[in-house]
Amino acid sequence: MLSYEFILALSKEAKYKYSKKTATQYVIIAQKADTLEKQNKYKLELFFLMNKIIVKNTENFFHLCRGYKKQCMSKEDLIGEFYWVLHKCVRDYRLGKGDFYWYYNKSLTLHSLRLRDKYYKKPQNLQFTDNEHILDFSTQNEGFDLTDFEMDNLNLTDEERDVVKSRLDGEKINDYIENKNMSSNQYYKHLTNIKIKMKHEIIDS
Repeated sequence: MLSYEFILALSKEAKYKYSKKTATQYVIIAQKADTLEKQNKYKLELFFLMNKIIVKNTENFFHLCRGYKKQCMSKEDLIGEFYWVLHKCVRDYRLGKGDFYWYYNKSLTLHSLRLRDKYYKKPQNLQFTDNEHILDFSTQNEGFDLTDFEMDNLNLTDEERDVVKSRLDGEKINDYIENKNMSSNQYYKHLTNIKIKMKHEIIDS
């Protein structure tokens, strides 16, 4: 069984630094492999290459499950689940869908939320729906920014990120527009795009 500590160690090695070109090559080889052994070999190499987002999504999962009375999954359980997700992503990925990194990352986010809903019961102090809280919910946990986590998964542009952060900071719209030298039409266009991405960021898996 793959361990979380092993994946964490890989994330610190230059050899396993993510490369879009290498990841794409591994996916294509795994898809076209004529033997199961070759297919599994390149899936595993691809999994190792994805070490940083595996670590990130593992940590985020347990943060999302904070406050639950019983922890039903271990980090090793989650690593196994994430490998299964990669198997499905390799099977379904097509060139032109964008960087496999983001394709896989979104799938991990979706699967993590499903696992949370399946194995954990929401405590009363976490009364928000997934993703919808990003515009009006400000996390107060030190050392962890759930907002950045969500924005990474939504693939927001720099301008859209600024809009989100300004709302979380409670900045008045007129002040923000004036400080950014932005028109109100541009502001509300960014806001509309953010809401659209919230509705459509979860890919089919």
